[in-house]
Amino acid sequence: MSQLKYHSQYIESRNRIIENTRIKRTDYREILNNHLQVIYGYKLLQPSDINSLSGVNFLLSSSRGGSSITVDILKQQAQSVSSVGKRILFLPGEQRPYFELAKLTPPFKKILSDRLDKSFINKEQVGYFLSELTSEIGYPVSQTTDLKGFAIAIYGRLLLQWPNINFGDPDNAIRTIELAIEKVSCVIDNTLIYKDEVVSREKLMNYIKLYFSKIDLRFYDSINSKIDTSSTVSFSQYGFFIEEPPFIIPSPWHFASINDLSTGILILKDPSDAWRIPFWKWIFNRIPLSYTHLTRNVYESINGLCEGWNFPYGYITTRSPQPIQIKGYTSIELPWTSWYVNYSTSDKVWKLLLSHQEVYLEKIVVQQWIDAHQSIINQVGNDLNYFRLSSNKYEDKIGFEWLRSEPIEAISQLCNIFEFELTSTLLKAAQQIAIHQVQVTPGTNGESNRWEKAPNRNMIALYANDPVVVDLSKKLGYSTK
Repeated sequence: MSQLKYHSQYIESRNRIIENTRIKRTDYREILNNHLQVIYGYKLLQPSDINSLSGVNFLLSSSRGGSSITVDILKQQAQSVSSVGKRILFLPGEQRPYFELAKLTPPFKKILSDRLDKSFINKEQVGYFLSELTSEIGYPVSQTTDLKGFAIAIYGRLLLQWPNINFGDPDNAIRTIELAIEKVSCVIDNTLIYKDEVVSREKLMNYIKLYFSKIDLRFYDSINSKIDTSSTVSFSQYGFFIEEPPFIIPSPWHFASINDLSTGILILKDPSDAWRIPFWKWIFNRIPLSYTHLTRNVYESINGLCEGWNFPYGYITTRSPQPIQIKGYTSIELPWTSWYVNYSTSDKVWKLLLSHQEVYLEKIVVQQWIDAHQSIINQVGNDLNYFRLSSNKYEDKIGFEWLRSEPIEAISQLCNIFEFELTSTLLKAAQQIAIHQVQVTPGTNGESNRWEKAPNRNMIALYANDPVVVDLSKKLGYSTK
């Protein structure tokens, strides 16, 4: 791809916001580190600690490939693992904020796509990236009495979600958030306990908005469909996000210790990793790596991506240096559709987008699907620690469809592959999938074969039956219609 040509005013504005957020995040990590030492007796992880990890597994897929729901289930394992079991570690949200703050995304990176290797990076960027990444490693807990620690973590997350909002003095902001947490906590044995439940999260964010009125709840996962969406959105009010919406509502989080690293395995999940594998191999050059390739039926993948592109308050990923024209997307009356590209992107996708011609949304998303899976196969398909999970051969493979239909057996097989302990909370999470008590990805519904009911189903079928798509589907273990 050629050198980017962003407007200088946009570059200056974005650089200013990133630099200000870096300062605030550095202060936040210092506050968090002091709290961990006083309350728990250990320090927040530093970049130099990363090599203590016993292993890293990458859950690789195309966008809307089922990785989020897989991780949501696996996140339940760590809090009930036995003393001898291998604990699964995670990040509390997506990886993108770390890349944004390290200036490893456009307009600071030389190319628009998510492709990344060490040639794009300098020493300062690596240092800052690792300071963000390592400080977030851990796992969620279902409830907490450490309301201040939870408030500190929420404050750190709000800095990524709303970089243009002035939250004021950090200590005052954290105390204000703690007051909101107290309002939705319950008293057990004379102790305030916050229980991490959907209702609690929604109430918590509504209380936080009372204190910080500029927060727009429409951009939050699970809240946006339940609030008034009639008022207009002024995109200039937000500038740009560092965390990609729809935003997570933070759960109580156990920040990992050195001992947690040495006895656990970190699972990283981001569809953009399909093009970042060389970068990660360089970053984790002393750590054993493995790769889990999660696949999904191409018809459902295309439909899911189209739904996501058209979801009004989410998946706003990369700003284009020039207006884009996508039939079935840019006709939506929202301030950012002519400028922002959704989901993970390859060089080929950007070539289509910048062709100065209107292109069908289905063509864009099928290219996203093709390039992600082909990149994964090309880069790690022959690695001894590569596992492909699809839905046709149940004896050794699982995937999105099987996770929906046979979640307990699917999760059990995942645990067998990686020698994870199949804990009680993990089984409970799988059972909730089995009885459909699980939140679907914003912008979608939980119905199976919903592509057949989509208004653009003929276009979906047209692109799904392209010879290149059919050939790749067969390689991934899917039969064609």
